[in-house]
Amino acid sequence: MWQLSANQKPPVPSRQLSIVSRLFAMLGVALLIGGCQASRSLDHLRTEFLALRYLKVATDGATVQPVDPAKIIANTDRALALAPEHPLVLPRAGSLYMVAHAYQRAIPALLKAQRITGADYHYELGTCYLYCGDTDQGIGLLEQALQRGRQAYYRHQLNPVDYAMLLNNIGYTYADVGVQLSRAQHLITQAVKISPLIASFTDSLGWVYFRLGDYHNAAFYLERAVRQSLERPNAEIHYHLGLTYAHQYRLIEAKQQLRQALRLCPHYSEALRELEHLNQQLSPSWRVDASGEMPRS
Repeated sequence: MWQLSANQKPPVPSRQLSIVSRLFAMLGVALLIGGCQASRSLDHLRTEFLALRYLKVATDGATVQPVDPAKIIANTDRALALAPEHPLVLPRAGSLYMVAHAYQRAIPALLKAQRITGADYHYELGTCYLYCGDTDQGIGLLEQALQRGRQAYYRHQLNPVDYAMLLNNIGYTYADVGVQLSRAQHLITQAVKISPLIASFTDSLGWVYFRLGDYHNAAFYLERAVRQSLERPNAEIHYHLGLTYAHQYRLIEAKQQLRQALRLCPHYSEALRELEHLNQQLSPSWRVDASGEMPRS
């Protein structure tokens, strides 16, 4: 799972400490800066404040279950329309678009943020390019981000958990897109060695085994990820385990995991599609409706 900074994603991962927690911190800084610059016109300050409020609403939406990507995108669009050159709004908007899987929208926001602020968004841009189908560009940027992260880690400028998160997120992205699978397995295994109790990392390891066609090891790690996330269940982990069970022909167990994913995230389209596919293979008494519930007799 692609770890969000604070398994999360979301399907949210996950797959950062998290994008979402950093969003809250940066929004607080932005509000403080805006309030201190009294030389600006009142209208400008009001517009900026409203843009930041829209970003906060979008950020709040990224931290609750079920996540509603459409609302995140709509509020982020409004924020960018009001403050299209704001150095704090732009990177936050890019991160929120990523949470909502709106990678095409994220790329121009992140490129503009990089140009205006001079900050490094290689990881975020690499992820977006990969999901948009630009494999060479995506891998190149992610490997640059990994190299910089590794250098910072060995210089003690990056703490172990954040380094493990970088390893996990890049590895998960490779696995999820279906590229560099051996590389993905290596990176995620390193992340799990550093932080073995983080459910999203364990989920990522199970997911890369699934992508490699090793369903036995996939089930082992995904079952562990479910146990590790009991206090904060995550729809994506249950979806991954449901897919794995389906490939092992454990259809009843697969259905149960997909139902749990839908309880946690009713709009999880991938889980709905897989459940419909399973229903075609199950007897009527074991079928479930589109909401993930058993039909009443």
